Amino acid sequence: MITKFKLFENINRAPEIGDYVIIDCGSFSGPDDRQLYDLYCNNVGEIIGGNSDEGYYDVKWENVPEFDEIGYRKDYFKKRGPLKNARQYHISFFVCWSDDKEELEAYLSAKKYNL
Repeated sequence: MITKFKLFENINRAPEIGDYVIIDCGSFSGPDDRQLYDLYCNNVGEIIGGNSDEGYYDVKWENVPEFDEIGYRKDYFKKRGPLKNARQYHISFFVCWSDDKEELEAYLSAKKYNL
């Protein structure tokens, strides 16, 4: 069995457009919010814009479920244009970021199995 260990750190590097990110927004209050929480914490988003001076970034998600499925406000994610399936987040919600999506997917796998 081959085991791969990786230390996930963001040392002295601000997130940039094109980087991938994992977000933890804490817990949501409603019972239907679990799917939305899982979207954030168990998937990798991509930074597509934002203002690094203020610490806000636009993060786009792939495979966002339909709003009827997640039971959330229809305006929660943008649904048109270049910001489709995107939302703005402050850097304080970022768990980690990288220019390599595979690194973050390895992080999610390690988290899933408590490694």
